[in-house]
Amino acid sequence: MPTKKRKKAPVKSTKPKKKKAQSTTSFWVNLTGMAIIVALLFYLIFAVINKKPEHVEQPVANKVQAPVTPPKTHEKRENTVVSKKEVSSTTDKEKIKPQPSEEELVLERIKSLSDGISIEVNKIKMEKAGKEVKFFIPIPDQNEDLYFCNMYFKGRMEKEGFVMDEGVETYFYRKKMKINAQKLIFSKVGFINSYSLILYKDTNQIHKTKIAIVVNFDNNTTEAMTDKLLKMSSNLHPAFLPDKKNASEHFKRVKEAGFSCIMRLSMEPIGQYPLKAGKNSILVSDSSKKIAARMKQFSTILPGSSGATNYMGSHATAKREVMEPVIDFLGENDMFFYDSVTTDKSCSEKVAAEKNILYFKKDKVLNGKISNPDQMIKVIDALGRCDAKFIIYEYNCKSLEELNNLNSFIKLAESNGFPLYRLTELRTLQIPKL
Repeated sequence: MPTKKRKKAPVKSTKPKKKKAQSTTSFWVNLTGMAIIVALLFYLIFAVINKKPEHVEQPVANKVQAPVTPPKTHEKRENTVVSKKEVSSTTDKEKIKPQPSEEELVLERIKSLSDGISIEVNKIKMEKAGKEVKFFIPIPDQNEDLYFCNMYFKGRMEKEGFVMDEGVETYFYRKKMKINAQKLIFSKVGFINSYSLILYKDTNQIHKTKIAIVVNFDNNTTEAMTDKLLKMSSNLHPAFLPDKKNASEHFKRVKEAGFSCIMRLSMEPIGQYPLKAGKNSILVSDSSKKIAARMKQFSTILPGSSGATNYMGSHATAKREVMEPVIDFLGENDMFFYDSVTTDKSCSEKVAAEKNILYFKKDKVLNGKISNPDQMIKVIDALGRCDAKFIIYEYNCKSLEELNNLNSFIKLAESNGFPLYRLTELRTLQIPKL
């Protein structure tokens, strides 16, 4: 039996098929295309993100601004936290800030209403007692009238909705001084308190009337009195009698302390024994030469006197032949004459005017008028109503008690707007005539 030959199995080729090669090329093409597409997408996305929108005017109501979130850095967070604390602190302060009271609001309104009158608003004082609030309003004495200010405030307060319930004359005390005033009482619907406007003349200002004081000392002057005098106002004019015991010692101490001292001239009075004023008196019978010698003698005892005044002398000051040598000596030594006015027939003023010598005269005597505070207040009150440019007071001092009274009066006068001046400071003012 013939043996059949077996067919050889086909051997698989290891060479890549053409089809396989084509498939690899397609893969790379596809991969490149995808990369291009991805790159285009990234480009488009980047372009869209960074594209600046074209400016188009829109109505304000249609504009919407996207919130900008700041970079969240550590420093910014700290700043933000501080800012919040500050805002919180400010808010808390506003919450706890006290609101002005009703009376404080009225006070500020009254101050604003004062613009039509020359009032120093910082001097307006407020006092509250129960449901009544008082406003003390000082009116400048030289500018305004109380009745005018009364009507002014009445009209302005009524425009603010207040109703005036009553207007009365009143007074109050300040620094031991009785002050007359006008009181206007107001009320307003919805307000708890009633409000009183107390209008008064400002006594704390410097008044137009100026005062000077000549203090006469005699042989009763003691060391204690001189010690006290040295502690008082140096604008006082101490006057000493040159022929009295220890006059030169007292005079020297006071002069060295800066006081403007006056030399008292003993002069012959009317109807009495010629030497009544003293053994060294200037008499009507004296010659001009003798009078000049007497003046020189007095000035040697009290050297550096600012002026001279007559002690008594109601007869001598009425005689021109006596006053001419006296005034001549004063002119040669640059001294003034202060007339104690012991007679209405004195020729001192006329002679002084002819010889161009500074002349003053007494207006009032303080003795018996300042022994207690009530008397002092009356004198100050009269000064406040005085229209004179100045008043010269004369005070005869014989004891330490009287000197203490004078010191109290000077302090009271100064606290009420009447400071003390020297006679020489009044030279620019009109000298009153006899």
